[in-house]
Amino acid sequence: MGFKGLFLFLITTISISNAYGLELRWTAETEGLGEAKQKPDLQSILNQINLRTQTDRALAANSPRQWKTSDFILSENRPLAFSQFYHWQQVNDGITVDKKGVRLWTTPEGSLIQMEAFLDENPVAETESWSERIWQKQVKPLSISSAWILSKEYIKEYPTLEPRDLKSSITIVQKQKAYQIRVIGFHGELILFLSTRDSSLISKEYLPFATQENGHAYHKDIDVEVFPYFEEHEGEPLPRVPGKLRYISKKMKKSNEDPYRSLQKKKWPLKLNDAKKAATPEGQAEGYWSWDILRKLASAIENDIPEISNDYQSGLLLHGKYGTINIHPKAFEKITTSEIPKEFGGRMGYIWEKDPETEDYAIIPQGIRLGKPLFSPEEAAQRQPIRDPEHDPQIYINEGFDEVQVYYAINQMFESLRPMGFIDPDIAERPFHAYLYDPSIN
Repeated sequence: MGFKGLFLFLITTISISNAYGLELRWTAETEGLGEAKQKPDLQSILNQINLRTQTDRALAANSPRQWKTSDFILSENRPLAFSQFYHWQQVNDGITVDKKGVRLWTTPEGSLIQMEAFLDENPVAETESWSERIWQKQVKPLSISSAWILSKEYIKEYPTLEPRDLKSSITIVQKQKAYQIRVIGFHGELILFLSTRDSSLISKEYLPFATQENGHAYHKDIDVEVFPYFEEHEGEPLPRVPGKLRYISKKMKKSNEDPYRSLQKKKWPLKLNDAKKAATPEGQAEGYWSWDILRKLASAIENDIPEISNDYQSGLLLHGKYGTINIHPKAFEKITTSEIPKEFGGRMGYIWEKDPETEDYAIIPQGIRLGKPLFSPEEAAQRQPIRDPEHDPQIYINEGFDEVQVYYAINQMFESLRPMGFIDPDIAERPFHAYLYDPSIN
């Protein structure tokens, strides 16, 4: 491997702990990985780990065993924005070992970006009793009702949890088999590890959902009644259920006038959309444009719009971490009376219009209108899902229930994806900007 490769390997890729077994980290800079670098998979990674434990005494002291692919199960395999992610969990007799396994990030072409391995040579302590070993092999996961009963006394310690779901499994933690109970609430998640011998507590961890991240504060959750999904029975929608509007920002961008009106002085026809010609002064003089140019102009304008308080006193708007609710600007053209102020948000809308003379489509950059404000938390629950026989958007806009339902649905989508591994920093928290009541959609 050479001195340079050994030096890089030692200072940048290894962390060893006698208490927790073997810890390894490799990156694209690590030398001497062979196939584990060019086309990494579980087998090539384990081959490298086994090879290095044979030649490195420090590694061998913590991991004398030879690892096999049967020691792991694939729990995640998903594309991220700019990479592919894999996670293999370590197993012992078919039972996962808590926080032990191999994680791998590769380029879209399949070469190594980073690999992390956290392995335990002896995940379960040896028991002296023959009957105890037989008993442990027969342990089965808890039923949902039994898991609720065992977790009740611990749930009481966290009054803000507000449980809404529970998941139970068997895992290995602190050298022993344990029932893992995940109590998922509206405000956090409680994870319990209980002994499979007598259900005594091994450890517990409470993970509150964030109410402030990166210095950005959110309002307290709002109680509402929403449809879990929309389905009709004999012409009537199913009953609504209690829900929460979460992560509503305390600050947002707002304007009384269209902040993008300066961009309307120029025409943006589809036939002149040419990135190469738009990159030259001659092409720009002829009216050519590109998406990149338009986005940069819009971004500069948006950055100059000041942030103001988003509160009940001035009218709280559904503008949050995962989504914003906006009204399509064309929706107001046919509305004679509206109970909501026609204010503009910070986002720009790419509104397509057809030129009757040229039959060509063009973009009209416009500020997106904001929705119906809330002046108290109770108002959100009072909004009703009215169905107008003529589907008049003015009636729906004035009632405001659609805004509540869509904001709730966006949050539910993002929060349900996170436990499945949708944690890419670029797209997992990029807000979804909903534009309601586009008149071109019948």
